Amino acid sequence: MESELVLHNDGCHCKKVRWKVQASISVIAWKCSCFAFSITTYISRTHTAKHTFSKFCGITSFYTPRSNLDGIVVTLACLDPRTLSHVEIRNFD
Repeated sequence: MESELVLHNDGCHCKKVRWKVQASISVIAWKCSCFAFSITTYISRTHTAKHTFSKFCGITSFYTPRSNLDGIVVTLACLDPRTLSHVEIRNFD
């Protein structure tokens, strides 16, 4: 899926962690739902996966998956919806 890139605003539910990501205006979401002092990171036992989340509300806004260390997974529910033109949700089995 190719589409224009836009700047999306993102953040946790308590709004203490906010950040921006440049990504497609149209996304495929896979369904399997602050600043430096407001976030903490869980690093897996193998030191590959990194989950970054709000210390206050616990929401994981983004993380680095073990399966793709060059990628970043963004929690779609944390994106401000007005920057998306289309969301296709696919189930992952």
